[in-house]
This record gives sequence, C-alpha cells and structure tokens, in this order.
Amino acid sequence: MERSFRRLSATLAVAVFIFATAASAAAAAGDRFTGTLVAFHGDDFRLGQATTHGLALQTASGRYELSFSGQSPRLGGGPESLAGKRVEVSGLRNGHTIAVGSIQVAAGGTGSTSTTSTTVAAATAKSVAVLLFNFQNDGSQPYTRAFATGVMFSNANSVANYFAEESYGQLAVTGDVFGWYTIPYSSTTCDFGSWATAAQSAAAAAGVALANYTNIVYASPYASSCGWSGLAYLPGSESWNNGYMNLGTNAHELSHNFGVHHASTLSCTVNGVRVALSANQSDCSLSEYGDPFSVMGSGSSRESHTEAKAQMGFIPSVDRLDVTASGTYSLGVNEVSASTPKVIRIARTGAANQYLYLELRQPAGTSFDNFSVSDPVVQGVTIRIAQDYPNLVQSWLVDTTPATSTFNDAALALNATFIDPLSGVSITTRSVSSTGASVAVSLGADVQAPTAVTNLAATAVSTSSIGLSWSASTDNVGVAGYRVSRNGTQVATVTGTSWSDSGRSPATSYTYAVVAYDAAGNVSSGASVQGTTMADSQPPSAPSGLTATGASSTSVALSWSASTDNVGVAGYRVSRNGILVGTTTGRTWTDNAAAAATGYTYSVVAFDAAGNVSTAATATATTPGTALQLSAPTLTSSASKRGGTTLLWTVSKLGSTSTTASGYRIYRNGSLFTTTTGTTYKLGGQKGSWTFYVVAYDAAGDLSAPSNSVTVQI
Repeated sequence: MERSFRRLSATLAVAVFIFATAASAAAAAGDRFTGTLVAFHGDDFRLGQATTHGLALQTASGRYELSFSGQSPRLGGGPESLAGKRVEVSGLRNGHTIAVGSIQVAAGGTGSTSTTSTTVAAATAKSVAVLLFNFQNDGSQPYTRAFATGVMFSNANSVANYFAEESYGQLAVTGDVFGWYTIPYSSTTCDFGSWATAAQSAAAAAGVALANYTNIVYASPYASSCGWSGLAYLPGSESWNNGYMNLGTNAHELSHNFGVHHASTLSCTVNGVRVALSANQSDCSLSEYGDPFSVMGSGSSRESHTEAKAQMGFIPSVDRLDVTASGTYSLGVNEVSASTPKVIRIARTGAANQYLYLELRQPAGTSFDNFSVSDPVVQGVTIRIAQDYPNLVQSWLVDTTPATSTFNDAALALNATFIDPLSGVSITTRSVSSTGASVAVSLGADVQAPTAVTNLAATAVSTSSIGLSWSASTDNVGVAGYRVSRNGTQVATVTGTSWSDSGRSPATSYTYAVVAYDAAGNVSSGASVQGTTMADSQPPSAPSGLTATGASSTSVALSWSASTDNVGVAGYRVSRNGILVGTTTGRTWTDNAAAAATGYTYSVVAFDAAGNVSTAATATATTPGTALQLSAPTLTSSASKRGGTTLLWTVSKLGSTSTTASGYRIYRNGSLFTTTTGTTYKLGGQKGSWTFYVVAYDAAGDLSAPSNSVTVQI
C-alpha cells in the first residue's frame, strides 16, 4: 500500500506495537506522567496494508493508553513521531487510560536513543518462549509444536539461524515451544492483550517458567477479528503471530523487538517522468513494505540492511562512516563481518534529521542473502533515506534506475551517478567487487531547477522517424542536458536541443515530453508535443532477374533478385497465367501443380507492409514430358478371413494407347509409403487406421493423377 510522502513520519507497517523500556516511573497520581511513548500499530501481511491503533505511555508503574481529543486510543491520532522517546504527558487518568492535554519531550528525553543502539548488542543471547494457544470457539491446531520448533529454532532456514547470520554470530537465539493451550476467550473479538495474559497463565499452570525467557511469541490460529498477521513491541519482549508461523513473519516481528522499523520504498514522478528522487515531497509516494532486500520490507528471507543492523547493535560505531567532505570512499560488504565500513551515510541538507545511507550487498550463505552473482543489487551500491540511528522510523529505498518499474534493480550501478535534488549531493559508483565498493561523493548545494523547455516541435522526417527540436533552457549554474520521453517512457538523454526518433511505424502518432536537468539533478517542468510519422505511399521496386524453369513434368522453379523499398519489402506474390498461386518472403518459389508438356506464364510482384505493390516481373516456362498422361488408378481393399488386408488397383494406361505405367507409388496418410510395379500390395506392420491412395508413373517420370483414397483398419 502506498501513502503520501508528506505522511511518511506518521505511517507505519507490519504489525507494530512500538514499545520501549521506561527510564523512570510516572510522576505522582495527579495529572503529569513521565515515561516512554509507544505507538500501537497493526498490519495485514495478506493485504499489504497497515492499520493504526494509537499511542501509549510505558512507565515503571505500568502502561497507559493515551486518548487525544476524545478519540479512542485505538483510533490513531497524536504525535507518533515521538514514539520511542522519553516524554512528559499531562492529562486526566481514568484507570489505564490518560486523556491527553499536552505532550512534550522530557528534559534529556532522547528516550530510546541509547536503548535502540545497545538493546541487542548488550545481550549476546535471546531466549524465546513460543506459546501456542487457541480459543473456546476455535480449538484448531493448524501446525504442530515440532513444526513451530523447526521454523523458530532447528531448520536450516530457522529464525535462530537468520539472526545468527545477520548478526555476524553476535546474537544467539534459542528457546522452546509450548502448548497448545485453549484460553477462555473467543477469537471473534481481537483482545490480544487479554489473550497474552491468558496464554501466560496457562503456560505457568503447566509448569513453564516464563521468567527464564527474554522474549515471548504468542501464536494462535488465524483470527480474522484482528486483521493483522503479526504484532510486536519496538523495542520490547513480546510479539504476536496470527496464524503465520513462518520465517518472514517471526523474523520481522522479533526484529521489531530488537529495535528496527520497516524497510520501505519511494516512487517519485516529475512532469509525468519517473525519477529517482524529487525535491518536492508531493511528487513521491511510499510503499511501506516495498524494500525487496530486507525482512522488514518485502524480502521475507533477506537480512536487514546495514542501517537497521546498526540500530540493533550488530554494527558498532567504529564500522560506520559519516561523510562530511567530498571525496572517494571505500564501502564494505553488508554480509561480511570483517568488511568495513559496512555503512556510509551523508546528511541531507534541507531535510531535518535525514541521511543518505549507502550499503553493498553480496551473495552469502544458502538460506537468506543467497543472491545470484548477476543480481543488480550485488553489482551496485544501494541508497536509502533514513533518520539518525536512534530514531525508530522507516527507511526509504531510492530507485536509482527509475526508468524501470521494479525496485529489484534499485542499486546504483557501476559508473552511474545519483544526485539528490534536495541537498545537491552527488554519488557515483566507481567500482564493485565481492570484497567492497568505491564511491565518489560530492557535497553539492545547487537546488535550483533549470527553466522549462520551450518551443518544442515535432516534425515528420520519414515514414519511420520524427525529428524533435526545442529552445535551450537556462540554469543558475548550467544545464547538463535534456531527457526525452516517448508515450511516458524515457527514451533518450541529450546535451543539445534536438533529437531524432527513428525506428517508428508509418502513419503513427507519438507523444513526446522533454525536461531539462542540471548537474545537481534538479529537473525543470516539462513540455510535450505530438508527432506523426509519414504514411508510406511508395511501392517497392520490381523484382529483377526473374527466371522460370520446368524442373519436371509437373513442376516449374522460379527465382528472382530482391526488390527494394523505402521502408521494407514485406514479401512477394506469384501468379500463373494471371491467377495468384503463391506468396513468399523469400526469392524462390516452386509450382508443383503444373501439367506435363505445358507452357505457363508467371509474374512476380513485391509488396510492403503498407500494401503498396511493385510492377510485375514476368517469365515463361514449359514443363517436359509427353502431352499424354497416365490414367488415374482406381483403388480398392480386401480383408482376408485369415487376417490381413490387401490393396488392389486398376492398371494405368497412357492415354488411349496400350502403354501401361512403369510402376506405382503408394501414399499412406499423405506421405510416400512404398513403390511397386504390380497392382496389389499386402499390408502388415504397425496397427492403426490408415488412409491410402496410389499414383502411377511412366518411364519418363511423368505421374498420373492420384487414385481415390481408401481407409483401412490394420
């Protein structure tokens, strides 16, 4: 699902309860409370959409849901951008709900700043209890404990192996699966908090010591009342699995527990042309699950990108590089522990607390980042936009090849350049290998777009080409070139003020658009025009060198030299005695329906795709042989009482003479079967239904007309 770029900071995806550990208790029981702000979100993996639930305040004395302007705390609203921060809330408390009057960041209240960067790094092991539970109205067990154990801990592509690989061996995830427990609730109402409490009680009654586990996964049959597939605290210790016991859902939700948000994509369009990025926020839209290279996006088995790994503490600050000056920098490989720096980032001037994050992916392992060596993501440098490491917000994948409709080739390819139109930062991939990449970074400052293209004109040059011309744009620094689009697709980049589009179809209209751009990547407004190719009215030249030769008593062979045409010859038509008998794209043709000792006149014309026809080339030929023709045999069949079938036919004679045929050709199902000099033939061999006819021939090779056909069952 895509949402407006202007709402990016307030929009989340995939079942997230954003929770953090409070640094202090709520104030007195009056109207001021201090703690960590958390956001409730739910996501439906099936439909690829997120639903907002609201905000809460986590304090040492408990968790309080917040309501804003009379709204239910489960209906959204409120300052979601402060999620994960230590805040001070004023308002009226009623049980576990606070009606908010005001909310602000508490003094020194970076909230989860330290927590986000050290939650996992401080712990080299996570012990996970998976509680399988069902309901009073739904006692189904859609999978076994053994299946869940495999998904979470023991399969080659288990959740445990996933975190071991993406953490460079720093994080060991172990645990156990318990249940199924039937809790005293119905699935018709999505009361997941009460479900969790009941599942814990059932596990404790069964002797499970939940205090021995750092994280709990509550897994149930799918409950349609919830409308999400998974939920999690970000960061936190609990997550929910709503009928989706697989690697992608569980690794995604535990990643939220461990401190990261979603991996999204940006799609930007300026003047009808798709671009990598735009300085105008309204030109871009967000797909919250779009990033195909992360489990936090649509890559259900892919490792997290390096900015997220840094948030989880897998990549320490010594392995990160902040670029503050123009130059060429080395970038390490995401998947390789010893390869540094694994993440390079560049501040975006003009955007508050935003950075361009660079990473290099390479094939690794057999289950997770098992990219092909030809995959575009391993042949270039990937660019994302995100905030500072402690901020719990989405990352946005930038598509540096916007001419295609997929993000699978979003990486900046070798020798390609990306320019941020907002900050003017220029990034060029200089080299890529299995051990690292080299990138040239220029910290530009030009944010002014060139003037619009004017006087755009389209002129038909021929039946297959249209010429475009326009007046030069101007720019405060200088115009770098122009981008030309045909029917909405970019087809050329030129530095001049004219371009010719060739290879088009005759008498066809095309819509062209031209925009100017500068070295900083700023793009002008566009101009558009329609052009139509000329209609093709010119016929091909006549075929030359036509020859006709009587190849046998029943065939004539024709050949000729190629015709020419202003667009192209589509083919040739052959006529015999003024009647069309064949069409071909080649320069030879054989007439196999001629009669012996007969003269014919042939003509050949060339034609093009527009239907224009050349003048005719003519030639004559006479077939060899005698004028008399053998009579056609009459064919019958006879079945024996002892089995077997015999073909019988009458003798063929040459005209009214007593001269008989030299032999007979027997055809079965249209193909020559055998030749004989007699007038009978006993059938045998392969079983089946067969259709036969007989043709007589004389000493000169002349043939009779075919006999009647006879079908027999053998």
